Amino acid sequence: GAWTAGVLVANDAMPGLLPSVDAQPVQIVSTCITILLGFRTSQSYDRFWDGRNVWSDVWASCRSIARVGGAYYAGEGEGDDSDEFG
Repeated sequence: GAWTAGVLVANDAMPGLLPSVDAQPVQIVSTCITILLGFRTSQSYDRFWDGRNVWSDVWASCRSIARVGGAYYAGEGEGDDSDEFG
């Protein structure tokens, strides 16, 4: 924004104010950062997907337990009419 414009105007008005930088090191570092960020993003997405799969398994197990419990309690009282205590 305004800061960048001010630096550019100052550099044009007073040549040599800012040191010149060779472009090759900047390109090498930016390439390395790009590869690193791509790897980290992929790794993060894989971790998220693994967690989602585990949560899906937990949720399916909870539904199964609820279904079995519901079937057990729905069938309670049916069948023989014997006393539970004797």
